[in-house]
Amino acid sequence: MRIVFIVVGVALLGVMLYAHALIPGWELLLGIVLGAVLVVAGLRGRVF
Repeated sequence: MRIVFIVVGVALLGVMLYAHALIPGWELLLGIVLGAVLVVAGLRGRVF
């Protein structure tokens, strides 16, 4: 289950960073933060 959070988090981070480069906006920053939270949750082994 941890690997799923890490993979989804990294994918979300990548997509949001790419989209943020094309269209700057605070909404995309929330997606970047969410992706980072998912990666950290996966690495730590628990969700929130």
